[in-house]
Amino acid sequence: MRLRVFPWAALLLLSGSADRACAAPAFERPPAQVRVQLIDLLNLARPIVGRASARSDWSRSVPLERDRDWTVVRFEVRESGTGLFLEVDGQAQFEGAEIWFADGEVRTIDLRSSIRGDGLFELADFGAAREVSRVRLEVRARSARARVGLRLGRQP
Repeated sequence: MRLRVFPWAALLLLSGSADRACAAPAFERPPAQVRVQLIDLLNLARPIVGRASARSDWSRSVPLERDRDWTVVRFEVRESGTGLFLEVDGQAQFEGAEIWFADGEVRTIDLRSSIRGDGLFELADFGAAREVSRVRLEVRARSARARVGLRLGRQP
């Protein structure tokens, strides 16, 4: 998988919540139809420039603090899109992600403890519009404070 820039993609910031009670979270058991994907680190290696407006709506992201261990962040999506992007403010470390689709498929992505700072990074490219039910991230702050948001890629 290569880093792709989609000039036609519009991005929608999705709201999320953090489960602070879970120090070493375990992912939910997915239904029978599961696809596991090892993400190419190039996807999260460089920020995608020019994807987001200069003013992001950080009220719809999740704050993280360095003194906490791994946190499970859940984003309820319930919309169609062509891909997902992570927006990071500060520094965050990503262990894994689960993308739950409306048709019951679950895509599990091993993010290999990658550390990313300020920017917008491609998490997944679906190739065509798909309805996403929810997304779970296992993440922790690497700077004193960090914020993580999820954006849905769309064709205009």
